[in-house]
Amino acid sequence: MIAIRKFGVDPNSVRAILITHVRGDHFGGLPFFVLDAQLVSRRTTPLTIAGPPRLRDRLTTTWKVPSLVPVLRNAASTLAVEELEPRIAHNVRGIEVTPNRHPSGAPPFALRVKLDDKVLCYSGDTEWVEDLRPAAEGVVGPGEMGSR
Repeated sequence: MIAIRKFGVDPNSVRAILITHVRGDHFGGLPFFVLDAQLVSRRTTPLTIAGPPRLRDRLTTTWKVPSLVPVLRNAASTLAVEELEPRIAHNVRGIEVTPNRHPSGAPPFALRVKLDDKVLCYSGDTEWVEDLRPAAEGVVGPGEMGSR
């Protein structure tokens, strides 16, 4: 939340959060986003959280912290969780997301994200694997973004 606010992003403008895998360093900030949505930003618009299989179970376990339970129960009306299958393009709130597997010790994804004419590939905690090739196909480097 600190970085979101630092860069002037309105948290209520975020319509989807994409999770690569369910280790704490990749989704640990999510409860704070939802807490902010309920207590500070007063979110009324839907938010979708999408990620690998078992995401819903991991979130349920994480959010059983007693102080989070009532807040997260209230968030249920605006919160949707989607578990994505690999190598299939999914529509997550108007964003095309195609997850590809990569090894990291958790059910992991490298995400190919397409919105309008822009494509992003994100993968963390991995070495080179062949599934990264289709995820990154057609993606341009940071220096090329201005020309697209």
